[in-house]
Amino acid sequence: MTPLEASDKINENIVWMNLNGKALSEPFKPKISNNDRVRTIKNKGAFEKGYTPKWTEEIFTISQIQYTDLPTYKITDDNGEEIQGTFYEQELQKTNQEVFRIVRVFRKRGKKSLVKWYGYPESFNS
Repeated sequence: MTPLEASDKINENIVWMNLNGKALSEPFKPKISNNDRVRTIKNKGAFEKGYTPKWTEEIFTISQIQYTDLPTYKITDDNGEEIQGTFYEQELQKTNQEVFRIVRVFRKRGKKSLVKWYGYPESFNS
């Protein structure tokens, strides 16, 4: 193979095999896509009980996928605020929950109520 043929995109795998002895691995395809709804894993302390939930109650949305060796994800909450840091696929759980738990009802006015949602900060009270 001539150097000119080796520089062609079509022959990339053949050149790689000749130099390294093993084929190029295909890029890792992420299982979670943009705008999917996910939960994050909780950090448990050393003495925390094992029967407590492992995942957060709050649901986030995938805002960006970063294609690295293992894909990482940036997430935002329902207010559109970006959560600091990136998350691996193992730290996220895809969900499609439609029912949310209520901690407390503050006020009622006719059919409307002001409630505190379980697992969400004060800014989500509605």
